Amino acid sequence: MVAHLEMSPLIDTMASLTVMLFAMMACWGASSVPFELPHYTFVHQGCGGDPPPPSVLPLTLHFAASHVWFGRRGDSGLRVPRVEGAADFALLDAMLVFDRFLYPAERVVILNVDHGVTYGDVLPMIERTRIHGYDLPLLVGGPAFPEG
Repeated sequence: MVAHLEMSPLIDTMASLTVMLFAMMACWGASSVPFELPHYTFVHQGCGGDPPPPSVLPLTLHFAASHVWFGRRGDSGLRVPRVEGAADFALLDAMLVFDRFLYPAERVVILNVDHGVTYGDVLPMIERTRIHGYDLPLLVGGPAFPEG
């Protein structure tokens, strides 16, 4: 034997309640009674440490075919040329140490990889950023600032 559930009464009830709700909202809106919605604030409860202040842009390493761009803003930064696919890791390590000195609590680094750059070219830099305390790498792809 197959049980049969009649849905018509449920649908009628839900439609009636919806119409009543709309009617109550229309009366409430027309009554001009002032009201305030509660205000909620977001408290960051991440995996430890506070996020950097919003005025500080995260460190970005942009891997292009000819160079690695190192910086925090598009109008400033350092270009490290890549020779045969490899960057000058000593210079990039020195820049990571300097950036760590300026921003000791920051853990995020953005690794932007252009098309044509292999994962094997980026992997040594991911390890270097981890060694210097940037343990939250964000891998992104495609062109980004600076274009020139």
